[in-house]
Amino acid sequence: GIIVDKAVLDISRKDFILGLTYVGTSRVRGPRDIIFKATFNFYNRFKSGKVPGIVVSRYANLVRRRL
Repeated sequence: GIIVDKAVLDISRKDFILGLTYVGTSRVRGPRDIIFKATFNFYNRFKSGKVPGIVVSRYANLVRRRL
């Protein structure tokens, strides 16, 4: 996949296709390379039932590996 130096993301609304937030956040080298354009409620955005556990697990794994 493509890796970018920096990314500006707006994840304040639900993905219209499952997994877009994961793809957007996984295309940068590390967490410091992401800027969120709009604020969002982390609990409401990622609570169980809205995002499959595998997506959350993959993102958590990515963050752990890149720190």
